[in-house]
Amino acid sequence: KPFQCIECGTFFLTKGGLTRHGQVHKGRKDHKCLDCGAVFAYLSTLRKHSLIKHVGVTSLKCLECGKCFFRNDSLVRHRRIHTREKPYECLECGKSFAYKEYLHVHERLHTGEKPHTCRDCGKDFVRIGDLRTHEEIHTGIKSHKCSECGKLFGWSSSLRRHKKIHKRLENEAKRKKEKN
Repeated sequence: KPFQCIECGTFFLTKGGLTRHGQVHKGRKDHKCLDCGAVFAYLSTLRKHSLIKHVGVTSLKCLECGKCFFRNDSLVRHRRIHTREKPYECLECGKSFAYKEYLHVHERLHTGEKPHTCRDCGKDFVRIGDLRTHEEIHTGIKSHKCSECGKLFGWSSSLRRHKKIHKRLENEAKRKKEKN
């Protein structure tokens, strides 16, 4: 798969596949399900949705979670979530990965390649997600929202730390209730 998305690092077999994928990052969802109103970036995703959700077609089903797939390679790839199989090993350090694209990103740590550059300050990053997180410093956008209280954070790590407060308060409330 020689074509890589510069936004998220996903690889594609064809340039057309990469171009279609770009619609996701543009936030475009032009394909609407006439049955339930769900919207999709790709017509193929809408078709799969319709077949699975509204027609009831299921060709390949994960026995662990019930998720359905049209292609066997997609099911095999998905099953790694459940089996924790990591068939792609870094030749440099031996660390293993479930997906080839994760290995490619990891290998950049060894090569020093940092293909994602901040337009504001020029800082380079190995992963596109790290660049996006960094860019929030410049924009002031806080895109990580607490599902418990709605508070916004600029960093996912800050949100995770904050969520521990809710968990601690929940545990304290349970202990108080058990005492009474």
